[in-house]
Amino acid sequence: RAGRSPSTLQAEIRATPEARIKRDISSIHQRILGRDLDNTQLQYYYGEVAAGRRTLAALQEEFQRQANNQARPTPTPTTPQPTIAPSPTPVPTTPGDLIPPRPNSPVATIGNAYYVVVPGGNLTEISQRMVQLGAPAGNVQARQQPRGPHVALGPFDDRRLANQWTTYLRGNGLDARVYYGQ
Repeated sequence: RAGRSPSTLQAEIRATPEARIKRDISSIHQRILGRDLDNTQLQYYYGEVAAGRRTLAALQEEFQRQANNQARPTPTPTTPQPTIAPSPTPVPTTPGDLIPPRPNSPVATIGNAYYVVVPGGNLTEISQRMVQLGAPAGNVQARQQPRGPHVALGPFDDRRLANQWTTYLRGNGLDARVYYGQ
């Protein structure tokens, strides 16, 4: 690297596969949803693509689904929710169909449990939206750790239930995922 100009080094960094993939992810997200990803979200999506769990085309479809869900008027929790895409196991379509996390779960007192997390910047807004969608307010927590700012719903001692909540929240425009930890 000796003897190279700073602009040459910057060009080489921009040309790395990681930088290209991150630029592609950011570009797709910006084009479809009209906003930038925060660094935590970008790292998450890059990790998914780099590990081979998702393709750029799959991310584009996911972002398009998020955009379509955001364009719908927000239903009240008492109104039946739109049907979510078919799944091999029944997926809840209304808050009443979901089994809530247990506030006094024995798993939570022993150690790790499953949580549904939604990363983001405005944690108050995300928390309010989750409660509006039927999540028990006592189980919704705005947190800074682990892995940056996010809102956690849980604990769940059954991953299947956490997955159902994740699918339900994603179907309503929130970027939810399951996390196992404290």
